[in-house]
Amino acid sequence: MPSGTRLEILSGPNWSSWSGVFTALLQLNDVDAILTHDTLPSRVDADNWASVQKKTKAYLRLYCAADVYSTVESDVDFPTFKEKYKWLKDTYGGIGSTAIFNLWIELT
Repeated sequence: MPSGTRLEILSGPNWSSWSGVFTALLQLNDVDAILTHDTLPSRVDADNWASVQKKTKAYLRLYCAADVYSTVESDVDFPTFKEKYKWLKDTYGGIGSTAIFNLWIELT
């Protein structure tokens, strides 16, 4: 992480700022393909891809509030980083009542 960069804990309502910083960090490390690929991209080493999956999932765990992370913790329901990230984006990336509605649906 570049000096002076601060990645706050994802609490849900702060999705917009959190996701912007997180995406920038992925881009700086040249691993942003993880946002668009469920499977190994062509010309990418399988061991490197597995390592990126493991590390980004760990960062997600470290930088999400416990209640937020618990919704994507399952590697059975969300086996890839992309699936975890997409669910978080769909849930918390909505505008106003959409995000709240999505949370309510998840809780019921």
